[in-house]
Amino acid sequence: METDTQSPAFNREVESGRFLTAVIVTGLLGIASFLVLPSLVLGFVTDLGFSELQVGRISTFQLIGLGLGSVASVLLLKYLDWRNLSRFGLALLLVSDFACTLSGEFTPLLVLRFISGFAGGVCVSFAAYGLGLTANTDRNFGWFMTVQVGFAIIASFSFPSVLDLAGLDGIFYVLCLLELASIALVSGFMPAVRRESASREQGNDRVRWTLCALVMVGLLFFFTALGMFWTYIAPIGLDAGLSKQQTGNAVSVALFGALLGAYAAAALNIRIGRLLPLTLSLALQLVALLLLYQGLDYLMFCLAAALFGFGWYMYVPYQFALLAGFDRDGRPMLLLNAVAGLGSGLGPAIAAYLLADGYSLLYILCALFLALSLAWHLAAIGLGKRRL
Repeated sequence: METDTQSPAFNREVESGRFLTAVIVTGLLGIASFLVLPSLVLGFVTDLGFSELQVGRISTFQLIGLGLGSVASVLLLKYLDWRNLSRFGLALLLVSDFACTLSGEFTPLLVLRFISGFAGGVCVSFAAYGLGLTANTDRNFGWFMTVQVGFAIIASFSFPSVLDLAGLDGIFYVLCLLELASIALVSGFMPAVRRESASREQGNDRVRWTLCALVMVGLLFFFTALGMFWTYIAPIGLDAGLSKQQTGNAVSVALFGALLGAYAAAALNIRIGRLLPLTLSLALQLVALLLLYQGLDYLMFCLAAALFGFGWYMYVPYQFALLAGFDRDGRPMLLLNAVAGLGSGLGPAIAAYLLADGYSLLYILCALFLALSLAWHLAAIGLGKRRL
């Protein structure tokens, strides 16, 4: 179906509850394996006996796949309408995740997690693109983050039991069931609109491309830091002498903090602008890293995890909405998750080579990358005020 983007019918379509539900579910399943990464890491280590270096490589391949899937979505949208693109990404996720239950060897899983990451990149990049077309981008990205963290909280409580009862395969079976249900949902809710008919008329001039580039560099630094920290949050707890249960509890606390952060972004929307929320949320993440650097016990680990989670999920919606505010073309929003996937893939790869001397250097490098992320975003905001 071809729809004029300037028509009331198109506006009603992208602002409808059915579209928002379908696009958020598609994006959620695309990023689900990253949200449950601590449980997957525990499964790789305890169920399959993989080393920290092997786990880091699997995470890197999966997240690089996510980035490449985001790039591929730019091309796929030229040939597939929104409904078929969503179904394609979810179906590829289903096949690759199910195939992971058929092998416990490192090399096949490395390839399969790359394919799963690619499929997830297609899904989550389309979700970011779709949400970027809506009128209330800050609010809708905030709700997208809220749904993500709600899913992650449920998974953090339930997946350890799944891991105990059915091993790593059990986690993949749960993901497969969710992906199957999501294919049915998007088949009914997602409109069959093509990208050419959904692109914005103005396009980006040189100033807007520059602003988008500044934001995307900031995104790259942020997701590199995030990939370094979040991939190893469970091993950090175990290395400090905490039990699996205590580590799992701390991850759950982090996710409750993230839920509050995402809700804060959705509730605030753009009432107080983007500068203050970006600065505050990143400062909380730096405080969390400082607490961990100074040494940790169980309560300190939970506090640091909660602060980092709150800051993380408050920071992300404003980053995405900042890019959407500058973008009049649509392609930067599609490539957003390529940049995020690249950073998230680089993070574990860098961290894997820093762990020989403990986690102190990891905390320092994470803090540096977070500060650089904010600096690039502030540069974009300042330039945008002067040039737009």
